[in-house]
Amino acid sequence: MKNKIIFLECTRHYSYRFSAFNTKTELLAKGLQLQGDDIFIIDSIIGEIELTKPFSDIRNGLRFQLFPRKGFLFWCMAKNFIRLAKLMKKEYTPEAKNIIVLTCPFYLLFLLYILLARIYRYKVVSIIDECHTALEITGSFANMVKISHYLNDRTFGYFVDGILPISHFLMDKISHFHKPFFLLPILADYDFVPNIQQPQSDYFLYCGVCGYYRVISTIIKSFAHFVQKGGRQNLILILSGDKRLIENDINACNLSERVTIMQNVTYLELLQLYSNSLALLIPLSPSSLQDKARFSQKIAEYLSSSRPIITVNVGEIPYYFEDKRNAFVLNELTDNSLCEAMLFVAAHLSLADEVGANGYKTGKESFNYLTVCEKLHNYLSII
Repeated sequence: MKNKIIFLECTRHYSYRFSAFNTKTELLAKGLQLQGDDIFIIDSIIGEIELTKPFSDIRNGLRFQLFPRKGFLFWCMAKNFIRLAKLMKKEYTPEAKNIIVLTCPFYLLFLLYILLARIYRYKVVSIIDECHTALEITGSFANMVKISHYLNDRTFGYFVDGILPISHFLMDKISHFHKPFFLLPILADYDFVPNIQQPQSDYFLYCGVCGYYRVISTIIKSFAHFVQKGGRQNLILILSGDKRLIENDINACNLSERVTIMQNVTYLELLQLYSNSLALLIPLSPSSLQDKARFSQKIAEYLSSSRPIITVNVGEIPYYFEDKRNAFVLNELTDNSLCEAMLFVAAHLSLADEVGANGYKTGKESFNYLTVCEKLHNYLSII
């Protein structure tokens, strides 16, 4: 049976901004569309500041809908909620299985979406990509957000028809809901090969957001030790967000000539930078509950470049990777351990190439969006 699938709140500012959320949702949508499913991507009813009226279009063959945010936020959301209700009623297809794929950590918003899904007879499948109660929340509404996350993590499963956890850790966390689940891994397009130059192998690379300050600080300190011990490669940080604290750390370590920060990089430029690197950094902390729960979408993209990753044996890593076979895997994350790993990779270039090639094979076998979406289509068809 053909599925009619609406991805709701699974994107963040879709088509406006490049992000892991948007990339993964687009790959899921493309893969399911190839299985014959009818796909529609709808962004959050919180709306886009850039828009003054609803906007719909087609990107890469996928229909999507954005809502405006103009004036008082609550009033905007109320109007967008009504617009969403009309859309869901219009999109319902009696001869198909109608499914909402939902990602929404804000509990009241989640309940509103569930209400609409029940009114218009949609099945609901929820993607779980965080242990929300483990997030560090600050600001004026911190207590309210913490309560929302607490209720979400402990009750969401009672309202949905299926669950898509992204890691084994989260799979165990949702088992008490007794709902059918599908382990949804990270994804990449391993058949898409842009015009890549030969690897230059003169830099390590990390890609992330400036909000992961502690992780980036560890990378910078480790790289400072790497330089002190004679390492000749440079470091590229591809970051989004406010970079001032990170620039201060770089200057404090006298690394301004060895570390480059890049922002607003296109996807093709990103793939080029991955492929020309010596190795790609995925530092994870064994003490972090979030690192145990998450599975970074960047890993799948890194692997598609055939360059090796340097990471830590946390969360999903031991399920897919083995040290010096398809990744360089550390047992702990310290300034010294990461430094030693970079020195080792720099001194064993042939092994780095071999590990990168094996990593690509692992990615194509386990994280190829075409294979995953074929299995996901079958799962959704029996929900």
